[in-house]
Amino acid sequence: PLSLPLSPSLSLVRQSSCQEVMAARPTTPYCVVSLPRATANARGMLERAKSRGVSLRPHVKTHKTIEGALLQCGGVPGPIVVSTLAEARAMAAAGFSDVLYAVPLPPSKIPAALELHQRIATFGVLVDHVDSARALWASGPDRPWHVWLKVDCGYHRAGVDPSTEAAVGLATAIANHPHTRLAGVYVHAGMSYHCSGPDAIGSVATSEAGVVANFADRLRAAGLTHSFAVAMGSTPTCSVLPDTLPGVTEIHPGNYFFYDAMQAHLGSCKQSDIAVCVVATVIGTYLDRNEFLIDAGWTALSVQGGEHGFGIINLPGWKIKRMTQETSVVGPDGSKAEPFPAVGTTLRIYPWHSCVVSALFSELHVEDENETLLPVTWATARGW
Repeated sequence: PLSLPLSPSLSLVRQSSCQEVMAARPTTPYCVVSLPRATANARGMLERAKSRGVSLRPHVKTHKTIEGALLQCGGVPGPIVVSTLAEARAMAAAGFSDVLYAVPLPPSKIPAALELHQRIATFGVLVDHVDSARALWASGPDRPWHVWLKVDCGYHRAGVDPSTEAAVGLATAIANHPHTRLAGVYVHAGMSYHCSGPDAIGSVATSEAGVVANFADRLRAAGLTHSFAVAMGSTPTCSVLPDTLPGVTEIHPGNYFFYDAMQAHLGSCKQSDIAVCVVATVIGTYLDRNEFLIDAGWTALSVQGGEHGFGIINLPGWKIKRMTQETSVVGPDGSKAEPFPAVGTTLRIYPWHSCVVSALFSELHVEDENETLLPVTWATARGW
């Protein structure tokens, strides 16, 4: 068990606008957040950023909750990253006034983004193509957009090629146009999710930091003199950050708040750091084939991580073998297995990918260090 002072976090939760829940256990499957572990994870990343001399702009897409965002920011609203406009609207309503929507913005979403831009002090949008920039210029904002340029650091999902003159030209155009200002340059080393062990992740982190810092240097050499953020971050790379980050001004991880079985497998965290699980009930036992059935399928756990048992069950020697929509078949994993659980037994599944699981539930239950449910739930900002 974690030795952690809980009073600030418990106070934050109890003073929030969460819905009160029944004292009885919820109907399975349900999703549970360990408040001590999540608090420790949030505190650890804040301290890691501070020790490197950079700011933390946490991503909130993993949990999608106001309460989680507050914990990530140290108890008060601070700069955050979102992946959906629904998340942005929920956070804005809760008093977050510096929000970055970190998905390349298409013209079709500019009206909704403009409403947020007019509503809060700093609403950042992300672009990686001149057509998106032109759409922002044509939108007629009453004040300049806060625009971040997405830079490809080797993941090849999105972003401009930082080695090209076109990338420098787009950044310069954004900075010089009266309807936009260059708020920052942004990289995400998603390839770190294919690493094995802290050393490999650390190598990717060093490369990620170097790419964005070098690109920022190119922009300054091209004549951009105003201040802009130089941002990097994925949960694996930010969990094993280099001791120094020359040229980087902020980091933006998100999954670390919960972590998950995948992060433990990669080496980003320990299994004891995982702060979220899905509680399921054994609804059938089949001794003849050495399997049992639980009432959580891919609508509660997702289908990611099948080659790793879809996560970790708190019953040694057993793993999920296959799934359907509402149920999963559990069988031995090849090691010495605990005895068959009886029908009605509740089990915990620590998911392979916590970001997906949070999006599958409309509310998250919260427990203390004794695994006792608190009389609150955290509402998730689902949708787009």
